[in-house]
Amino acid sequence: MQGGKVQFSDKKYTTIKHEFCINFSNQAYIVTLEDPDMPMIITYEYASIKEIDQNIPPHSCIDFIGIVHTVGPCTEVHPKH
Repeated sequence: MQGGKVQFSDKKYTTIKHEFCINFSNQAYIVTLEDPDMPMIITYEYASIKEIDQNIPPHSCIDFIGIVHTVGPCTEVHPKH
């Protein structure tokens, strides 16, 4: 890994539960190394889309995954404030 900068995590802009984070520039160089003795552990907190409005505090950062099943004309969306 090259091109990353370790900084304090700004809880205003991230959901990671660590004190520090690594920020990468567009010049970063990252290579995956395989280590068979080191298991990869990734944890996620899944929720349904309808739970976002009910259980997530306002102004929270979330990762959103969706599936497009139909396509129609483009429209403009106005978020509520």
